[in-house]
Amino acid sequence: MSSLPDPSRPAECKIADIIVAEIRARYPQYNVRRNYPYQGKTDGLCTSLRKKFDPHKTGRYVGFEIEINQKLLSE
Repeated sequence: MSSLPDPSRPAECKIADIIVAEIRARYPQYNVRRNYPYQGKTDGLCTSLRKKFDPHKTGRYVGFEIEINQKLLSE
C-alpha cells in the first residue's frame, strides 16, 4: 500500500502519517509506504483539486491517495 500526499502540503502529510500509522498498527504484515513509487504531486484528481482549492485562498482542501496492490484483494 502507498499513501500519496503532496510533500509540500503539511496538512496532507500529517493526515497521511496518521492513516499510515493506523494501517501499520492494524495490519503489520503489509508493507505500507509513503509516496512510493510516485512523488505524490504528479497529475491526477488530487492535483487538479489542489489547484482548484488553493490552501492559501481557501485552506479547506486536503487531498491524498491511497493505493492498494491488487494482490492484496485476493488474500
